[in-house]
Amino acid sequence: EEEAIEALGETNRARNAIVLILLIIVLITVGFEKIAGYVSNSVDDFSRPVVEVLFKELTVLGFIALLVFMSVKTGFPSQISEEVFGTPSELIEMFDETHILLFFIVVLFVAMVGVILWRFAGVCSEWERWDLIAHDAEKQGKSLDELCSISYGFPATTLPAEIKAYFVMRHAFMRPALRTSGNKLDVGVRFSDYLKECTSETFKELVEVQPETWWVVLVLLFFARLYMVITHPDLQLALFLMVGVALLGTAIVCRNKMLGVYMQLVSP
Repeated sequence: EEEAIEALGETNRARNAIVLILLIIVLITVGFEKIAGYVSNSVDDFSRPVVEVLFKELTVLGFIALLVFMSVKTGFPSQISEEVFGTPSELIEMFDETHILLFFIVVLFVAMVGVILWRFAGVCSEWERWDLIAHDAEKQGKSLDELCSISYGFPATTLPAEIKAYFVMRHAFMRPALRTSGNKLDVGVRFSDYLKECTSETFKELVEVQPETWWVVLVLLFFARLYMVITHPDLQLALFLMVGVALLGTAIVCRNKMLGVYMQLVSP
């Protein structure tokens, strides 16, 4: 009888543990859904696409983590580890380290996107303020040169080059040189809204990991594996410098290209 009571107690404890685990999973799921809904409703229309892509990428990373966990539980990695390393635990430890690495990647990814959205909100506020200044100046009949030469603050100082560049781009947007009709855009059109829309799409493409990005990662992994194979220090240094110079050259070319586009936009 005592054994039956003890067995019944163990069964009840096991059932209670299962119910508790399911309850925790449900609470975490509901909490995540509430947080996701709150974040989606809190951001503006221009930041919402970036947040949606962020949740999409988090779902992909969560699926990868689930695959890693399931592969470990199947025991198949242990068999491979036994064949390759001579011990069943070596590959399991690698999987665990990969799981932890994925977690830190998720944390870093969310932090980076959060900083981008925070900075984006501040820049958008500046754009709106500059747009109002330009709109008021146009109502007063001021030209672009007069707008760029106005002073502000106390004591009065000239406008920074960044604000002047914004006014020049806004003037070209509102009065395009190639517009055949010669009419200005409607006064209700906000150049700041146009910039926010374009920047939001750019951030969306940056946050969303495209297949091309994974191909670049595979290429870098190939060079990393090649670096591990090379044992001579001079050859390792040469390979490291070669990849570094190639990446630096690519960054310089992209920077010069974007700088050329920017100079064309801000030239009166």
